[in-house]
Order: sequence, then C-alpha cells, then structure tokens
Amino acid sequence: MAVIRRMKGWEVAEFIRIAAEAYPGMKLFTSEDRERARIRYLKRLEDKRISLWGAYRGKQMVGGMRYHDFSMNLFGKKVLAGGVGMVAVDLRYKKERICKEMIQSYLEHYHTRGAPMAVLWPFRPDFYRKMGFGYGAKISQYRVKPEAIPKGKSKEHIRFFGKNDISALTDFYRRYCMLRNGMIEETKTGFRHILEMSNNLWLAGYEKNGKISGYMNFGFAPAHDKNFVANNLVVREILYESREALTEMMTFLNSQSDQIAQVIINIVDDDFHNLFLDPRNGTDNMIPSVYHESNVCGVGVMYRLLDTIGIWKVLEHRDFNGQSFRGKFNVMDTFLAENNKSLILEMEKGHAILKKAGRFDFEVSMDISDFSSMLMGAIGFEKLWELGRAEISDSRCVATINRAFFCEKKPLCLAAF
Repeated sequence: MAVIRRMKGWEVAEFIRIAAEAYPGMKLFTSEDRERARIRYLKRLEDKRISLWGAYRGKQMVGGMRYHDFSMNLFGKKVLAGGVGMVAVDLRYKKERICKEMIQSYLEHYHTRGAPMAVLWPFRPDFYRKMGFGYGAKISQYRVKPEAIPKGKSKEHIRFFGKNDISALTDFYRRYCMLRNGMIEETKTGFRHILEMSNNLWLAGYEKNGKISGYMNFGFAPAHDKNFVANNLVVREILYESREALTEMMTFLNSQSDQIAQVIINIVDDDFHNLFLDPRNGTDNMIPSVYHESNVCGVGVMYRLLDTIGIWKVLEHRDFNGQSFRGKFNVMDTFLAENNKSLILEMEKGHAILKKAGRFDFEVSMDISDFSSMLMGAIGFEKLWELGRAEISDSRCVATINRAFFCEKKPLCLAAF
C-alpha cells in the first residue's frame, strides 16, 4: 500500500511531472511549461483552503492530489465539504490501485474532520460512482445567435469588474451561495487568483448603487478556422439575484450581434431555452418527430455522503416538506465500512430524527451513491425507484418519500477545482 501524506514544497515539481503525463491535454511538455505550472501551484497555496497530498512507495512519489476545504451551503446551513482535484497517478504505476487508495484516504481525511459531504469533478463518472459518489445536476450548453436573446430597455447598469471589485464580488457571491443548495463559497483570495491566473476571461455584470446583483464570467472562441473576425462569446457562468440584473445582462449579450456569431451559455437550468426567441443551436439536427436540437447536456459534479448517521444532526434545521413517516433505510456502501449499515429514520412533520431501533412503516434499500444524490436534492426517490436504483417493501410509500426529499431547485456547484 502507498503512504498518503501532505506534500512538501520541494516535491511539487515531481507532482507536476506526474500530472502532466497523466493529463497530456494540459500540454505541459517542456521544462519551461512545467516550471510555470509549479509556480502557479505554489501561488494557489496562498489560498489556505488548498493543500497538496502525495502517495508514496518508499521515497518515490507515485501519485498526487489536491484537497479543498470548502464551505458549502447544505440547505441553508454552511458546512465543511471536502473537495479533491488533480488526482494523478504516475504512468509507471497505473492499475496498481493507487488511485483507489488515494480516494480512500481523501474520504477518511474529511470524515475524520467531520465533513458531512465530499464533492468532486470526475475524470470518469463510472469510476467514482463505484466509489459511492452520486450524480449532481446536469449542465446545459445553449448556443444561440445574439439577436435571439431578448433586448431589454437598458444596459446602463452593466459594467466590467476587475481587481478593485474583489470585495464586492465576494459579497455578492456569498449572498448568492446562501440562496442555492450545494453552492460553495468563494473567497477574496479565490477571486484574486481567478483574475490573476486566467486568460481570455472577462467579468461583466449588473451594479446599481454600488451593489453587484449579478455577473457573467465569459471569454471568446473562434467561430471559423479561416476567418479571424468570426468569434463566439462563451458565458462560462452566469449568476443573478434579480430579474433586472438578468435582463440587462441579456441586453448586453444581444448588443454584440455585429461581431459575435453565437453566444454560448453554460448554465444549470433546463428551462433557460424559454428565454430565447429562437433556441435552436445551429446544428439543424432534428430529433423525431419534430424536436429541434436546442442544447447539449453533460454530467459533472458528484457528491458523496460521508456519515449516514451524523448527517441527520447536521440536517436538524431542514424541513423535509412537512412529511411524517418511519422508515428503515438500508444504505449499501462497499467503500466506507462505517456507512454500510441500516438506519431507522422517523420524519415528524418534516423534522428528521434518527432512531436506534423499533418499528418502521417500510424498508428501503439503495446504494450510497444514489442516497447521496437524493439527499442533495439532485434526484427524487420516485425516479430512483422507477429506474430500479432503489427498492422499497411497500410501493404505496414511494410518493411520501419522494415528497420528503423533493427540492424545487437542484444543487448548484460552480467552483472549478
């Protein structure tokens, strides 16, 4: 087995080599490229939420990863959530269970620290689902002509943001975080690094009376390989607190029609196509019988519950939609033995109480991955049961459980890590 420990500063260069070879798409081929990456990584460690961890066999580093101590909104309550990124294994040690050992260590690290949830962006969803991670909300990518975006009466409150606006951006982001379950709080240091280390990035948004109420993170991409003036505008994320903020940002995008071929908007919103005059994405693809292709979707962020017993104390503030029942939940977790157990959960007018023993109205069996997704509000119990991902002893109780865990909006995560 590998020894997992925190990386020392002088070991970062070896981690960059491992990561560069594991992910050739990063294009860190030359010593100069890798040295710049090493400096960037050391710079990122100014953010005290981030730490680097290595896997070692003897003195040899055989893998590495990056931990993130996140503050996440879990149904209106800030909790510690453990993030992991840049999980890389030396090419010479592939298929030797090193990645599994690193993820196991990562989960145990945050479980020990009392984090109720772990979160990551998967390089392969199936790999992490086998480790108990469940799917979050899907993202949609819309590609429309600027003139298809509605033009409002004004864009007078739209301005570009830079380093001098970090405090105001952070304040807005923190407010928005508390509006959406699953959102991870950003810090001033995080915003500074985003602005300093990113290329092809603009931040534009709505500011009125000195208060930011919405912003877009966007850049540009070529729309034609033989025409340098043909470009697309790519909105990587868009956040807004009010209709006015959204309207003016859309007016701003509409006004780019003289130089922009398409506006590409990435957003966790299945209904966003209703905004556009013409939601077609330019492919002219038709899905039978007459469905015009409007957007593509992708699965990304994944969540994992770390403590099936302790989570109910964390969620004692949550109203599970006024539901009342007493059920036995058999949660199957082959990765964390302490989670692989049954629990009797009593809901009393939406208040969840964990019972040690006693009667129950029904018995549910499901994998920790699906239980995590349901608990986060990414999918309802009824759909999991319909898809064969959950079993229940009395199907008459399906609707009640579904109502208890129902969320009007799916969890949102915009943190890139």
